[in-house]
Parts: sequence; C-alpha cells; structure tokens
Amino acid sequence: MMRLRKRWWIVPLLLVPLAAGLAAWRAHLQPVEARFTLLDSQHVTLQSLRGHPVLISFWATTCRPCLNEIPALSAFYRRWHPQGMDMIAVAMPYDPPWSVADVQQRLHIPYPVALDFNGAVIHAFGDITLIPTTVLLGPDGRERWRHTGTLDFARLRASMRAILKENQND
Repeated sequence: MMRLRKRWWIVPLLLVPLAAGLAAWRAHLQPVEARFTLLDSQHVTLQSLRGHPVLISFWATTCRPCLNEIPALSAFYRRWHPQGMDMIAVAMPYDPPWSVADVQQRLHIPYPVALDFNGAVIHAFGDITLIPTTVLLGPDGRERWRHTGTLDFARLRASMRAILKENQND
C-alpha cells in the first residue's frame, strides 16, 4: 500500500508536459489571429499578412538579451524580407511607448514595432511570459517554429528555408 501511494505523485508531473504538448499541437492546427498596433498608430492584422512567412519577436526594453539580439534580427530581416518574409516586434504590455520608440530609433530597427497595450497579442500567442520569445508563422498563418531565449539563428534560417521551399512547391 505504501509503495502505491509514493508513485501517485508522478502522474501530475507527467500530465503537465502532456497538456503543454497538446496546446502546442492545437496551435499548429489553427492559424493565429492577432491585430497589432504599430508605433506609428497604424494597425496590421496577421490575416493581412497571409501568403507570407511572418516572424514575431516578443521583447522588452528592459530585457538585455532582447536588446542584444536586435542587430542580428535586423540583419535577418534585411536578408529574408526581400524573399517575402514579414516581421513584427511586439513590445511587452508593461513597456512604455516612449521607451519602445527610443529603442527603435536608437538601434535603427528596420522592421515594424508594435505595442501590446492590453496583452491581447501575447494572449493570442499562448500568453507569452518569457522573453525573448520568437515565433515563426507559415504563409497559412499557422505556427511553424517557436523559441524562447536567445535565438538559435541557424535553426531559424533552416526553418525559414523550409517554409519558403514549401511555398515555391505549392
């Protein structure tokens, strides 16, 4: 009897990763829908970007790893945007707009930067809490790749090549 009781604590530990895996699997089935408010007050929807891969970068002005990867993300954007990739950087809801605008100007960010005033965008992507988080959507709007932490640009490039190759074969 004692032996059986000791093993029951394992069940919840096994269910947590299973539930997370199911949520990620479901995310791949449906296109992500979100509306972005850019720093210049324009609005962009993911629906309007369909037909192109879209890279979404979640960041904050107070996040040192986020700021450190901006030059590499800018180079990635310059390399892949001419081939059809769109990109949007989403500042976390707690970031003041003036601070986000200052970083965009100071670091010469070439891609659109969005403000997420009410957290609707981070919610649309599964309640992003850890940054930096980068999400790559396919032309169909479905999530194809996600990474939390400092980017592995080799894996990101491989994912982008695969998506563009698929798009050429369709």
